Amino acid sequence: MRKIATLAALLVVFSTPSVSDAQNAKFLLIRPARAMESRLPKANGVFLITDEKQVSKAEQLFQNNSAFAHKCGALWLVDFWKSPSELSEELTFNAECEKFEHNTKQIIADIKEYTNRIEAAAPQFLYNLKVPSSVAPDVILKDMTGEQNVFFLYGAFQHLPSVTLRVMQTMKFEKNKAAAAETENKAAGKAKIMDLITKLGIQFQTVNVGRVTNPLSGSGDGEMEDVFEVTLKFPKAVEPNDVAKFVVENGGNVQDKRTPEFYFVQLVSSQKVLSVVKDFVQQKYDYIREVFEFPNKK
Repeated sequence: MRKIATLAALLVVFSTPSVSDAQNAKFLLIRPARAMESRLPKANGVFLITDEKQVSKAEQLFQNNSAFAHKCGALWLVDFWKSPSELSEELTFNAECEKFEHNTKQIIADIKEYTNRIEAAAPQFLYNLKVPSSVAPDVILKDMTGEQNVFFLYGAFQHLPSVTLRVMQTMKFEKNKAAAAETENKAAGKAKIMDLITKLGIQFQTVNVGRVTNPLSGSGDGEMEDVFEVTLKFPKAVEPNDVAKFVVENGGNVQDKRTPEFYFVQLVSSQKVLSVVKDFVQQKYDYIREVFEFPNKK
């Protein structure tokens, strides 16, 4: 079985926690996954639920629950939001092959009610708002909260400099001790990347630590190899090249470094005509540089 993963922006995650972490959501956003977008009249059609009782009901169905893995692919994303900038839980959904430990029939019936509406005539539409990195997310939240339904689907730290780094851990092992060597090597690799994360935090005052992943793992010729990766966000005054140099000097490798000029905030609107949304948003908020139908960015 696959546990439903929690997306925690400020936590380093090595294992997948229970869906019971999805609590106290204020919004439920149902939106198409990539595989579904081409099947809809409007690829940016969504369903946003803000009614407290409806959100709570849906949340309770998923809590302390697990989903069995399936092979038919995700068609929908079910997002529980604690606030416009804090995602509590993101779940994948396909009514054709979902099976849960509990509440399977009720979950499928309830979510299908929303997805059927989107397929027939979406009640709302999702837009990408292009914002200069000089405009902090706090400004957008202050200006728009209460007036517009905005969300940070890509996280509330997009505007900050970032560095994606990797560390590699290897060890020799005997054939009859492969399982123990795998466990030991992963533990050593995790300790190594955590040590580097700690050093970077002290040196550069890291603002956000992304999810630590283990994208490469394998063995051959009597040697175990694991690669761990993480993306870190830093204060705007920090130069990514300085971070990259520090990473290399401390045994890591740099996969990517960025100082973004722009970032994207998502707007949920009942208006389906892009030009109308664009005119309204840019007249009301002069720092919005461009508006696109989600998921487009240009």
